Amino acid sequence: MTLSELNLSQWERKDLLILQRMLEQELTQRSDTERKAAMQQINAICQQMGVPMLEILGMTNLKNRQGPRLGSKVDVRYQHPEKPELKWTGRGRQPIWMRQWLAAGGTMEQVDLRTVLRNLPSAAQ
Repeated sequence: MTLSELNLSQWERKDLLILQRMLEQELTQRSDTERKAAMQQINAICQQMGVPMLEILGMTNLKNRQGPRLGSKVDVRYQHPEKPELKWTGRGRQPIWMRQWLAAGGTMEQVDLRTVLRNLPSAAQ
């Protein structure tokens, strides 16, 4: 039986959902199988050439790579002036204290540590 011979309009909804799950499972399995076969082919070529697969993939210098690392710490950029324990890096969702600060008429520049530090009077003055 070919796909054009299937009359899906006569199928019940529950049967269509079962078919959908079966198709998703089959597609996932085939994708995994094809990915494994491709990795085996790449590995075989690398072995034939005498080149490590990690070198081909550009993963030989992971310790010396440039750029930010996943999960790396980011310096605090914003700090509440009256409650120094309230801090925010400026990444992700704004914390509640920042939303409250802005709603009360404050600006982000007022709590930006870079701005605050730049505007501090120097000891030489």
